[in-house]
Amino acid sequence: MTVDTQTIRNLLSCNENDRIDFKQEFYDLSGDTKEQKNAKAAAMIKDILSLCNTIRNESAYIVCGVREEGNVRIVCGLTNLPPDDADLQGKLSARTTPVPKFQLRTRTFENKWIAIIEIPVFPYSTPPTSTKDLPGIVQNQVYIRRGSRNSEANPQEIFLITQWLRNLERAFFPTLTPLDPNLRFNEIRSAKLGAWDESPAINNGFPADPFAHLGQSKHFRLANSVSDDDLNPSTLDPIFNITIGNSVGHDAVLFRIGLRLVAAAHVIYGLGAPPLETRPLRTSDIYEIDVTPLGTHLREQPRAGFPFKDLPWIDYFQVTNVPEIWLPIQDPLLLPQHGFHRFDLVLKNYCSTMPNHVRIQILLKSDQTIIASEPLDLFLPKLFF
Repeated sequence: MTVDTQTIRNLLSCNENDRIDFKQEFYDLSGDTKEQKNAKAAAMIKDILSLCNTIRNESAYIVCGVREEGNVRIVCGLTNLPPDDADLQGKLSARTTPVPKFQLRTRTFENKWIAIIEIPVFPYSTPPTSTKDLPGIVQNQVYIRRGSRNSEANPQEIFLITQWLRNLERAFFPTLTPLDPNLRFNEIRSAKLGAWDESPAINNGFPADPFAHLGQSKHFRLANSVSDDDLNPSTLDPIFNITIGNSVGHDAVLFRIGLRLVAAAHVIYGLGAPPLETRPLRTSDIYEIDVTPLGTHLREQPRAGFPFKDLPWIDYFQVTNVPEIWLPIQDPLLLPQHGFHRFDLVLKNYCSTMPNHVRIQILLKSDQTIIASEPLDLFLPKLFF
């Protein structure tokens, strides 16, 4: 929305309410230490989060350089001009998730400088919150405006905010086109560079490929050449570097990333080390899915002898009751027509949770469809299970 003279007059004609806040001066964001800067930024962050999460159908505003006297707003002007919009965006992005959408504008009005922060309506995947405790702010607490005050949202209010955000998804993107069901996987690596390698064959002549009867897949394995000193499972979590392309000729929007467990087995045998090639991870967006719930559900499943009744060294898991895991993307991701998006997907706690043979599919969800990757077989010759 353009903040012109008439917009400013309209704002000044209103009392403070659940979408308009007036400040005599802009926020003091100075400080010599990190703690001082966090403390100074906390008031601004709380105001923006509260307005961001307040159910409404139009933008909210923080107007600085205005003094309230009773029911009258007097433009007193700013003593010091605020930092630029990019600096403010940085302060929010380092301390909040999802990062609130806002824009800072400075204007002259009645020959005085004022600053206006506009917070538009936007379909966030979850209500924005602070990623850390700050003065007056509790980490992960949802804040809203009640009248002219910031307040902690109660469970019922959080439910209503979540429903409002879901309805906004449909309102913002009414004509979504499904993504082309085509994923291209570039590589898989781990936090230990080179610890995972793509392998044309997992078993190299050993007794059984537990998933051969399920059809072909792409194979990856944790290198035997990872030294025993480096066997901290948390440092070996698989990282998929994924590229997705939209070839349907229309814009599309991604909302969720998911993981589906297709099959799992625990096989007792030893394997040689694959060749180790160290390549750095390329910079891209990073998403983390915690696979701990999959491992927990997997241990509760009945074991199945079929199709390996005569092979006692294979502990084969049924996975019919293991749920998919879905991770909301912080902000809906617009994938333009014929466009590509690259991101890293970390399977957090994978090595300490899953058996040594697992077949998975990576899932992506738009507003109209779910698409799945080709089957991916992951193998752990080093056992943490």
